Amino acid sequence: MKASWLVMILCGLLSGCGSGLPGRSAGQSGGDCPFSRNVTQVQLSLIDQQMAEGKYYSALASLDGLGDDSVRARLLRADLLRLLGHAQEAERLYLPLQQGCLEGPAQHGLALLYAERNDLARSVRHFRLAVAASPTDTGIRNDFGFVLLSLGHYQQARLQLMTALELAPEHQVAARNLWFLLLKEGEQVAADSLAHRFGWGEQDRRRFAVAAAHFQPLHRGTL
Repeated sequence: MKASWLVMILCGLLSGCGSGLPGRSAGQSGGDCPFSRNVTQVQLSLIDQQMAEGKYYSALASLDGLGDDSVRARLLRADLLRLLGHAQEAERLYLPLQQGCLEGPAQHGLALLYAERNDLARSVRHFRLAVAASPTDTGIRNDFGFVLLSLGHYQQARLQLMTALELAPEHQVAARNLWFLLLKEGEQVAADSLAHRFGWGEQDRRRFAVAAAHFQPLHRGTL
């Protein structure tokens, strides 16, 4: 099974995955790298809303309207181009951003891009660089955990997902990813405790149990 198909299947089961894998919002990441002074919070909020609704073309048009060429704007443009399937254009924008205040988000974007291309070894390398650059970024931790889970590296995935959930205790997607991992590992008591904490119903529990029983990882080799 190719990685792209597995990602689609798991994303459906896990109610989305940080990655797949969506982009960050216009107001997130790179706090030391501001947008241009003429960009207002209202404009950023509009782009955030459009991205949250999956209106990536509209978000890109809104970004074009800002007339901003700051590094934050370039990162956001790269994210949107990746989400729209323009991988080569996105990669060209991400690569120069690996140095400086946007290293973590840029490495994250590259990691997602390579995962979508099924270049899993390179994806994991960039995830490691992203975590090193932005160790408290819960989106990076969750997405890395998801990819490691997909590859069958359960202990490494647990580390990333537990970290994401401790940093952001209400992170629903990280919790669902961890729940799936616990079920796959046969840790029913821990999985039930997590489900109770988040108030997930019996139907969700049954669906995840069936999915975990049939899930086969893509790869168990050394990455």
